Amino acid sequence: MRIGAFVILALAALTLQVTLAPRVVLLGARPDWLLVLAVFIGLHVRGAEAPILAWLIGLGADLVSIERPGLMAITYGLTAAAVHSVREFMFIRHPLTHFSLTLLASLGVQTLMSMYRDLAYHWPVDSPTRELAHAIAVAVWTGLWAVPVHWVLLRGRRLIITPHARAG
Repeated sequence: MRIGAFVILALAALTLQVTLAPRVVLLGARPDWLLVLAVFIGLHVRGAEAPILAWLIGLGADLVSIERPGLMAITYGLTAAAVHSVREFMFIRHPLTHFSLTLLASLGVQTLMSMYRDLAYHWPVDSPTRELAHAIAVAVWTGLWAVPVHWVLLRGRRLIITPHARAG
């Protein structure tokens, strides 16, 4: 991935996540545009670069959240690694792929965050069904946002992704 493009995309996504995402709430759920970018990176960046770049995006998310540093970085890095490992079996430019992978990634991140909060802080849960409904709402809303965001990013793919040299 081109470093300049990555820095611009990461900073733009982080800025939008902090400023605009709280204003596009649906059913109490705000989209996770940083996760959408991490899924895009997992789908389109080759090699070990994908989890590292997603980890850096998660590190940026850690810096603006109230969570312990490293928690979002680890989950985003794992997300990109998981998406990268299954991308050979997917139609990586299809909107249904973008939606479903982002939905599953968001559910995974929400589950890991919930387990961490339960183990680390022993927070009492109001209602497990309410927490599950919120996690599903966040996942669906984030997955729906993945379709237009990936469409825009795919239009600028040549500017974002470094072409790899061919062997031979």
